Amino acid sequence: MYKTGMAQVNGTSLYYEMVGEGKPLVLVHGFPIDSRMWDKQVEFLSKNYQVIRFDMAGLGQSASHNNDYSILEDIKALLNYLHIERATFVGFSVGGNISLELAIHYPNLVESLIVASASLPGWSNVSEEKNVFQEQLNVLYQEGDLDKIVELMCKGWVAGPFRNVSDMDPEVCDHFTSMVRNSFLKERGKGKLLMPEKKTMEFLHEINVPTLIMESEYDFPEFREMAAFMDEHISDSRVVWIPGTAHMLNLENPELFHNHLMEFLNMSKEKG
Repeated sequence: MYKTGMAQVNGTSLYYEMVGEGKPLVLVHGFPIDSRMWDKQVEFLSKNYQVIRFDMAGLGQSASHNNDYSILEDIKALLNYLHIERATFVGFSVGGNISLELAIHYPNLVESLIVASASLPGWSNVSEEKNVFQEQLNVLYQEGDLDKIVELMCKGWVAGPFRNVSDMDPEVCDHFTSMVRNSFLKERGKGKLLMPEKKTMEFLHEINVPTLIMESEYDFPEFREMAAFMDEHISDSRVVWIPGTAHMLNLENPELFHNHLMEFLNMSKEKG
């Protein structure tokens, strides 16, 4: 089964794609990229599952909001539009945090969770490497040099703080930079993003579904710390590591990423 379109929800148009048959898996991308980051996962997972990916408002092929909006409410409305009552969520980076928030605010929607390179807003123990990266990025934002912004983001998120872009697979870098460039060139709406009242870090203990936490070897150091924190506070969780990768671990080593996904999904199926 293959279906794609624009879902009219909450005053905007969200691009979505549904591929395959079986239990639903919803893929939630990071920022500032889009659902194309899941190309290889859709091809692999749709052999056994109904895979749903979408572009968040203002990214990829989705329109922006002109009124204040919530990503959680957009996802909830999209699932209702697609007649999906409950699903496993696979969230990457910011999308990982959003998936955790869904499990906290709308637990009836979440069958199980897979979060990769997930962030926790408000995390205070920021590494020196991340501070330097953010300072450099802020300068480039002020200068408005898109080429340099994209180049630095590739260095920070694809290569990571401990490797060089020249060491990376050019195909991975090109895929990432294409998504970033597209995001910065999109027209912005007038709406502001509304954040959940509950801070994710403080309510992880409320998550009671099976949760897989995936982390890399060469990402900014705090991502390992956040992964350990999540594992400590989510009752039914475990952490796996993807060696030889940085933040974009699903692009760098899709085979190992898929192996861990399937092992977790099969275990969850046995529990269910």
